[in-house]
Amino acid sequence: MKHKISIEWLNGKIEDVSLTDSFSPRNPLLEVYDLTGGNSKIIPLSDLCSIHFPPPDPPKNLDQHADELTTTGGNDYRVIPVPKGQFENGFFAFSMKGKTIESIIFFTADGIKKRTQEKQIGKILHEKGTVTETNLNEVVQEQAKLRKKNIGEYLVEQGGVSKEEIETAI
Repeated sequence: MKHKISIEWLNGKIEDVSLTDSFSPRNPLLEVYDLTGGNSKIIPLSDLCSIHFPPPDPPKNLDQHADELTTTGGNDYRVIPVPKGQFENGFFAFSMKGKTIESIIFFTADGIKKRTQEKQIGKILHEKGTVTETNLNEVVQEQAKLRKKNIGEYLVEQGGVSKEEIETAI
């Protein structure tokens, strides 16, 4: 079974290889064929930042905000984590260019230098249980009417959230 993929080493170098078997994130070793020499080699996942697979069929509900991610090798990505794609040694994500999926990538836990999530403050506070969905929807409707203040200011004015809770969430 040969599937062409790209691997990103911890030093940032990207190399095209072929998988010798299907990939399992639970396996700490990756066996690949070197495309230049055709030799098989075994690579510990801990030596890699990421493994790039061809783009999948796009999921139907991909309305999340993308995260900004920098690998220890210095490469930057815009990604949307794959639902149920989290593992002890890393996670799967859709690599995005605009709103188009470029590829699916497995990022190793050792290969991530920085990850920034682009969630809206209202969604963050709702996920933490700080505001109710009803309260958030009311504030979003009010903000849409006035557009003079941000969501955080409206939530503080309504009294359900303190300024400190907003600052901590950000």
